[in-house]
This record gives sequence, C-alpha cells and structure tokens, in this order.
Amino acid sequence: MTDIVIPDFVLRMQEEHKNGVSLRNIAKPRNISASFVRNLFIKYGITRNPRTHTRFKIIEGQIRCYNCKTYKPYIDFAPSQVKLFESGRQSTVLCNPCAKYYSHRKRISAMHKICSDKGISFKCVDCNITDPTKLTIAHVGNFSGRMDVYGNYSDNIQFYGAIVSGLRDTLDLTIKCKNHNILDEFNNGFRKVGTTSYDERIRVLKVISLANNLPLVCSKCGIEDLKLLTKAHKNGGGNMENKIRGPHGLNWDIISGRRTVSDLSIECYNCQDN
Repeated sequence: MTDIVIPDFVLRMQEEHKNGVSLRNIAKPRNISASFVRNLFIKYGITRNPRTHTRFKIIEGQIRCYNCKTYKPYIDFAPSQVKLFESGRQSTVLCNPCAKYYSHRKRISAMHKICSDKGISFKCVDCNITDPTKLTIAHVGNFSGRMDVYGNYSDNIQFYGAIVSGLRDTLDLTIKCKNHNILDEFNNGFRKVGTTSYDERIRVLKVISLANNLPLVCSKCGIEDLKLLTKAHKNGGGNMENKIRGPHGLNWDIISGRRTVSDLSIECYNCQDN
C-alpha cells in the first residue's frame, strides 16, 4: 500500500493552519470556501487545530458579549442564554443592553412588516403616537399575545423574526402604544384589578409617592390611570435589581421600608425606559 502524496499547495495551507490561521482566512485569498479546505484536510488526513472560541471564552466568572466585545459578569446576561452558551449549544451570547437593542431593532422591523401587510400607518391605531420606543405589537380581539409568543416561540426575537420572514401571519396583529396595549389586556381579562400583583404594585406606587412627595401620576406625561402606572429607576439598573431580588422581593423591600425609594419615580408604560 502506497503512502498518500500530499500536494504542495495543501502542505502550504497546513503550515498556515499550524501557525494559527483559521480555515476561513486560508480560503479567502485563494477564492475558495472554508469547507473546501476542510474537505482537503480530511482527504489527506491532516489534523485541524482545536477550536478555542477565544472570542467568546469565559474569564474569571465573566463572559464576553459578542456585540460590544467587552467582558461582563454573569448578572449582565440572561440566565437562559448563559446556560446555552456554557453547554456549547450556542457559540455567542449578548449582554442585556445589546440584547435589548437587538430586540428593539427586530420589533421595529416586525412592526413595519405588519404596517406593509395591512396597509396602515406606522403609529398607534388608538392614539396616533409615532415614537417607535413607545409602540408595540398588539393582538386583535380577545387573544393573549403572551400565550402566542411564549407558546409558539422561545422568545420575542424569534416571534419578531417569524413576522419579518413571513412565517407568522399578520392578519390578527396590529400596532398600538404600550399604554393602550395594557388597557386592552385589562378589558379582555388578561389583567385584572384587585389581584395580589395589582394591589402590590399600587402599594409600591403609594410608598414612592409619599416618600418623595410626588403626585400619583406619571412624572413625564401626567397620566393618572393607575392601571398604566409603574415604578421607574431614575438612574437605570432596574433590570439588574429585579434579577437580584426578583420583582416581588423588590416590591416587598420597598413596602416594608428595607429599600429606600429616593432613586425611584412613577411613570407610565409609554414613558418607562424612554
């Protein structure tokens, strides 16, 4: 049995790969694909360098965000995404601010698709607000959007992607501001006045109002409907605090006085995070 003779051009690629050059960078100047280089290595029995994932590795309890390229602690990432990343099922991970921005872009693209399909303007169908940060996708009729999103998709980003790609029909979808979407959920029975969570939220708002000498209205637009009011962090960091304490734990810390409220204000859902 004769030994396999490796061509010179393959040996040169092998030498480059030993020096740390990736298959993609080997293939690019030669106008061939990385898969073609990989198949050549397999054909001639050349061992490839192990993948180190140096761009996305974990260092001292911190993970590098794929988008902003900075190392951040675990708390700055969604737990579900960290679990997928550590298991190897996902090679990249986004920190919460980058994921929020990416989701925001996807949501705007999905809303434009709905407007195009239905021939409506890019604004709330109830109050004509055009600010994209205050708009959201609403389900027409007595149907729970949360059941649709989390029952059929893993998260909001997949839901938006299905709309943009045409995999999700837009006949039962429309565009509304966050406030009117919340009101629709109350009118359709998906949110109810007098429940434990509703009463807990109102008690938190009253504590913030009394402690900071604020009226029980949105501090930005002045809306008075209690259904639409919520606590807001003046200096940001609300998502991180909710992750550490949990939303109910944070609320009871405020109600019991264990947590000061000088950095909290009252805002409606439209004005929150804007």
